[in-house]
Amino acid sequence: MGDFINRYQDAWSQRQTNFDQFMGALSNASSIAGAIRDTAQLLPKARAFHIWFEHVSIGTTPVLHMQHDPETLESRLKLLHGQFWG
Repeated sequence: MGDFINRYQDAWSQRQTNFDQFMGALSNASSIAGAIRDTAQLLPKARAFHIWFEHVSIGTTPVLHMQHDPETLESRLKLLHGQFWG
């Protein structure tokens, strides 16, 4: 049982480290489009993400779209946000 717990703790620690590195990279993004692009590059195995800006989501977005045109996705988020919270 002790081996299992140690392996679990090690795996959890590694995931936390990866998460912290990911969040650190995103916090350095200069724009929403930059954060979208960085996310697509930092997590290449993911197929899609739910993209949020404050209380607004543009829904499930394929990583390919996030890599190809993050500026358009940023515009959609801001437009939708403005419709509700002007």
